[in-house]
Amino acid sequence: MTVIPKPSEETVEKFMAVTGADESLKRGWILYDPDRASALVLEEVSFDDPKLTKKFDAHVYAGFWHFDKKQLRHEDLFGLKIGIMGYVYSANLIANALKVTGNKVHLYIFNKGEEEGCLLMLSDKCGIFIAPMEVSEFDEPIHKFARPIRKKIRVRENRASFFDALSSEEVENLIERLSRELGILHV
Repeated sequence: MTVIPKPSEETVEKFMAVTGADESLKRGWILYDPDRASALVLEEVSFDDPKLTKKFDAHVYAGFWHFDKKQLRHEDLFGLKIGIMGYVYSANLIANALKVTGNKVHLYIFNKGEEEGCLLMLSDKCGIFIAPMEVSEFDEPIHKFARPIRKKIRVRENRASFFDALSSEEVENLIERLSRELGILHV
C-alpha cells in the first residue's frame, strides 16, 4: 500500500517559504501555493483513501527519478514546461517542489477525468501535487531533466541474479566470508 507521508513542521514551513503559501491557503488536508498550481499534502494519506479516490479516478506510476538540479534550474529561467505521459508541467513548479521533497522522487500521474491529470512528486519527506499546463510545441520531455534510478541487481527468470553483478573475485570473497561466519569448512 503506497502512502503519502505526513510532512514535518519544518517541511511545511519550507513549502510555504518556497511557494509563498500561508495558512489561509490551507484547504482540509492540502496546502496550496498562491496560484493553486501546486499543493502539499498535510496528512498521511493512503492511495486507497477516499480523500484521493473521490478526487482522482486513477493513478499511474511513472518511475523513480533523480533530477539534475543545475539543468532544471538553468532551463527554468526560460519558463520551460516538462512533459510526461501526455501532460506537461512547469519546470519552475517542479524545481520548487524539489527544494521541499529532495531531488530523488517517485512520480505518479493522478487522473481527474479523461483530459486532466496531476503530477504527484513523492519522497520519504512529503508529497506534492502539481497541476498540468497547456501543451505547446516547445515543451521538453522529462527525461532531459531527470533520469530513472534503477537497481543494479536485476531479477531474471524468477531468480535473483545477485552473483551476475559481482566479479569472480568478489563472489569468491563473499563465499569465503559467509563460510567463516556460518562455520562451514570447505576445501
